[in-house]
Amino acid sequence: MTDKQQFQEWLGRQTGFLHEPTAWTAWLAATHAERERNRLEMKGIINTLATHANHLSNLANNLIRQHEK
Repeated sequence: MTDKQQFQEWLGRQTGFLHEPTAWTAWLAATHAERERNRLEMKGIINTLATHANHLSNLANNLIRQHEK
């Protein structure tokens, strides 16, 4: 038995997927995909907020300059 097979068997015993390696693999892939989607979604939200903050900063600076004139 290879190291990979031994690891898969051990992992299966820990997770209850011993006789369903395909189901385990599918679950693992789906979990990873969901985490990656959430990460990218959060990154998009953060980028959007940063863009809005930059626009507000520019507006505030313009108002300050106009008031100083």
